[in-house]
This record gives sequence, structure tokens and C-alpha cells, in this order.
Amino acid sequence: MPFYTMPPTDTTPDPVLHAHIWIPVDDEHLVNWCVSWHPTRALSPQELEAMQQGMSIHILDYAPATSDAYGDIRPATQKQNDYLIDWEAQRQRKFFGVPGVGAQDQAITESQQPIVDRTQERLGRADLGIIRVRQWLLDAAVALRDRGTLPPGMDPASFRIRPASMLLPKEVPWVEGSRERRVARLTSPTSRA
Repeated sequence: MPFYTMPPTDTTPDPVLHAHIWIPVDDEHLVNWCVSWHPTRALSPQELEAMQQGMSIHILDYAPATSDAYGDIRPATQKQNDYLIDWEAQRQRKFFGVPGVGAQDQAITESQQPIVDRTQERLGRADLGIIRVRQWLLDAAVALRDRGTLPPGMDPASFRIRPASMLLPKEVPWVEGSRERRVARLTSPTSRA
């Protein structure tokens, strides 16, 4: 099964792409590698600076290395230090005072309490994505066990699908309007190559 995600790009014509690589360690921990690139050019100094300022999925700083597993790649922002939240910035200037998009995602994800007994879970309409992913995973596991059917994402053609963000006229269906931007290519969709 795929163990990576690609968040949607920004709406510019030539966006930087991002990906998360999720590596489970145990039932409650994982390693999350974040990768950013552009398929046809090097990242610009402005793009790199924006990432270093926290305007991307990347963490901004690492905690001191330890001898624990993955102890040399842990983010400085952690639950134990309140994710280095800047309460004054939150009060005065920002919706959420945790520095950087990656740390904000980490804080929200880690603030969720584990569900020990799923029979006590009460999923609602807003959880439709969770419900569908769980069903997809279960269906794939059963198909592999019972029929030897490989899970989705094993076909190399599926690796060419990309996320896209764009503003479309109201009358244009999103599937049609985004088709060209959702396919990986060797040149920029705006280039003449």
C-alpha cells in the first residue's frame, strides 16, 4: 500500500511539489520524511528561504541528538515543550502560534488521543475520509489474503498522478479542469517543450 502522500501544490503555474513519506515504527510512532522538489529546475533561493521560514511542510529545527532510535532526526518542537508555541504571536498576529506549518501539523496530529477501543469511536459525516480510507485498506487486505490481488498503488502508472491546486471557472468540472496538472511530466505544463 502507498506509504506516502503529496499535499496539493499552491495555485501558481509552476509550483514546487512536496511529499510526505510515512514509515511506521510501532502502533503509536512513525518517522515522517518530507521532500520538496521541482521536476524541471532547481529550487530558487526564494523558495528555499520560504521553507526555512516555516512556510512549508518541513520542520525548522532539530532537537539535540540522543542514542534513541531516530534520535538524530527528532524535531525541536515536541509535546513536552508545547511545540515552542509563541503565545504572544498567537494572541496578536497569528491564528496558531506554533512556528512553521510542519510543526503545526505535528502538534495537531499528536494532540489526538489514541482510541484504545474502536467500538467507542463515534465517526460522523466530517470523518467520511477516514471511513473510506479504512474501508479501502480493509478491502485491499482481504483481496490480497483471499485472492492474491495486489493492493492499489502497485501499478507504476499510478505513480504519475500528482496533486494540483488551481482556480477554475465555476462552470468547469474540476476533473476536466485539473487533468493536465495532475499528471507527472518531464517539462513544466506552462513550458513550450
